Amino acid sequence: MTVCFLVIVAAKAGTNHCPLCHQNHTSGEDGWKNHLMGKDGCKQNPRRLLALNKQPPAG
Repeated sequence: MTVCFLVIVAAKAGTNHCPLCHQNHTSGEDGWKNHLMGKDGCKQNPRRLLALNKQPPAG
């Protein structure tokens, strides 16, 4: 038998809530970009490492 719990955490005032990792982070578009795509960003974002490891085209 498997038991699952759903935990809903609301964003605190002045923050955004990430639906991937369920952590609160700084508000605004820059806060989202840093959280989702930054070097130390959201560990649950599968695209983060792809973007970090992408090499710019030669030439």
